[in-house]
Amino acid sequence: MGHPLDFLRPKPNTEITIMNTEQKQINYGPLIVLSLTMALGPLAALSIGSRYADEETFARANAARTVSAMNNQIAMRNVPDAAVASNSASL
Repeated sequence: MGHPLDFLRPKPNTEITIMNTEQKQINYGPLIVLSLTMALGPLAALSIGSRYADEETFARANAARTVSAMNNQIAMRNVPDAAVASNSASL
């Protein structure tokens, strides 16, 4: 036996209860497409760009690579011997 005033309480709607137990399907398609675009976009741009680059672009890239290599060699010569020894010992 319930409370004497139970007749005043609203009865639960069985349709709402059934709908709440159903699982909602989440569409992951747009998220997958966005992730693949972010991951593969730069690779595609690099591939297409190197295919259609002209002579001047290749010349600038090679010049920058040469300058970078020279800067690395200069930087390695300016490193004190103590720093080199401590790094070599840690290997």
